[in-house]
Amino acid sequence: MKNTKSRTRYLTELALMVALLFILGLTPLGYLPNPVGQAITLLPTAVAVGAMMLGPLGGTILGTVMGLLTFYKGGVQTGFAVMTLLGYEGFTGIALNFINAVLPRLLMGLCVGWIYKLLSKVDKTKTLCCYAAGLSAPLLNTLFYMPVLIIIYLNAPALYNLASPEVGILTPELLDLLLNNVVKFAVILVGVQALVEWAVGCIIGGSVGKALRVALKR
Repeated sequence: MKNTKSRTRYLTELALMVALLFILGLTPLGYLPNPVGQAITLLPTAVAVGAMMLGPLGGTILGTVMGLLTFYKGGVQTGFAVMTLLGYEGFTGIALNFINAVLPRLLMGLCVGWIYKLLSKVDKTKTLCCYAAGLSAPLLNTLFYMPVLIIIYLNAPALYNLASPEVGILTPELLDLLLNNVVKFAVILVGVQALVEWAVGCIIGGSVGKALRVALKR
């Protein structure tokens, strides 16, 4: 009976967190205005809180849901168009867009769950582990997302078509310069936006996670 109640409670909490992700992902409630860049998304923070409550498996499920929401919004609005411009056609463009949206978030949710679980065993205050998990969600989201995005862009057929002798828009020197400075490009692209998201994730995710831990007596 106890196991049944625990399983029911787990599934109920998971369902509530999934519903919260849908609300945050499909409405303006999930985005904070940012004067130095694009709006700050709260979805990684919600995944972090869910991973604290539900562990690595729950974090993986919630990260996957976040990825699917990103795929839906990005695919419908701009994702498929961008892939077409890059030269990826048909199923290839759809598959790459799906991988780019879902895989980094899935891994992020899994890792946040394990980070919280491991740190909570050594954190006697049961506080630092919450803020570490809150920080790790947007941090890992960036670290997992950018390499996948860079690989897709640097292998884009359109890029090499521009460098072909027939087109000649990109000289071999310019192409080599682009390929050799991909890390610098990624840092510039991430910039202040990522730093703000990391700070917000740490503060909000850690505070909410700690409050829920106290409220739920965990």
